[in-house]
Amino acid sequence: MIERKFGFTFGRTPEGNRADYAELEKRLAEQNAPVVPVADPVLPTQPTPNQPQPQNISIVDYDLSKANPKHFVVLPTRTHGTYPYPETAVCLYRLGKNSQVEQVGKALSLPYENTAKELTNDSKYIGNINWEQSMKMILGLNGTPLTTRQGLDFLALLVSGQAKDLDGNLLGTNECKRVIREILGKENPWRSEWLNANFKYLDSKGKPVASDGKGTFYIEHSHKLQNGVLVPTREVMLPYLEESKWLDLNSVLSDSNYQGIPTTSVKNGQGIYFNKPLKDNNSVAWFSAGSDRANLSCDRFPTSSYSSLGVRFASPLGRAGSPKK
Repeated sequence: MIERKFGFTFGRTPEGNRADYAELEKRLAEQNAPVVPVADPVLPTQPTPNQPQPQNISIVDYDLSKANPKHFVVLPTRTHGTYPYPETAVCLYRLGKNSQVEQVGKALSLPYENTAKELTNDSKYIGNINWEQSMKMILGLNGTPLTTRQGLDFLALLVSGQAKDLDGNLLGTNECKRVIREILGKENPWRSEWLNANFKYLDSKGKPVASDGKGTFYIEHSHKLQNGVLVPTREVMLPYLEESKWLDLNSVLSDSNYQGIPTTSVKNGQGIYFNKPLKDNNSVAWFSAGSDRANLSCDRFPTSSYSSLGVRFASPLGRAGSPKK
C-alpha cells in the first residue's frame, strides 16, 4: 500500500505538499468503472404519466466575472477513471442570496432566503433547502453542484496548501484552514451542505428493488437540469466500505475511490465519520459538522431541510458568465 502522507496539517514543506497532491492525482486516475448517462432515470424528480410535464426553465448565468476573485478557488481539471471534470471555480462560502439566486428561486419555486451564517465569519447562506431543491438551484444558476469526488478533491486541495483564487494567487494558510474548519470543524453551530450524489438499488429493468432483493447498486451524480427535471449520470458502485465508522481524514482524502466513496483501504481514525450508502433508494450525500463530529454521510433523506443545511456553488471556468482561464 502506498504510504499515506496527506496530513490534515500545514506543517509539511510546500514541496512535500505538492508531491502528495500529485501522488493522489495519479492514484485516482488509475481507477476505472463503467459510466452510464441515464436518459430516463428513476428519481423522485421524474414525473409520472399522471403528472403534468415540467415546463422549460431558462437558466440564469451566475456572473463569476463580477464576483470577488478571492472568494473562489480553482479546482484543477481531473480525470478519475472514466469520470472527468473540467477546471472548476468553487466558492469558499456556501451559497447566499443575491439577485440572481432570487431570480432562479422564483422561477423554480425554490427557497432563496438566507437562514444561517457560517461558523468562521459573518457570511450568510441559504438553508431550509432540500437535496432536490439545492441541485436545481445551482444548476439553475448554470453551475455544477460538487460531487462527492469533487468535494474530497476540494478539501484535498485546501490541505495541500496549493489552492489558488481566480486571480491565480495562492490562498493564505489561514484561509485554507478556515474553509476546512467551516466544513469539518467539530464545534457548534451545526452546519452542513449537500453534495451531488444519490444512490439507487435497481433491477435489470431499472426499477427500484428492496435492499434484500436481487439488484445492482448505483451512484448517480453530475446531474443536469432538463425541462425542470434532474437527469443524472449513473454508474455502478465501485467497491466501497460497507460499514459506517470513524475514519482517518487524511486517508479518506487519499484512499477513497474515484466516485468519492471511502474503501476498505481507508484507515480507521477520529477525523471524519462515514455513513455508508444505503440501498433504500432514498439516500443522498452531504458534509456536516457539529460539536462532537464531522461527517461524510451517504445515507441522508433527500427531503431533509434545516436552516443551517445549504449548498456550495461551483462552475466550470470558461463557461458563459465565468472568467476564462
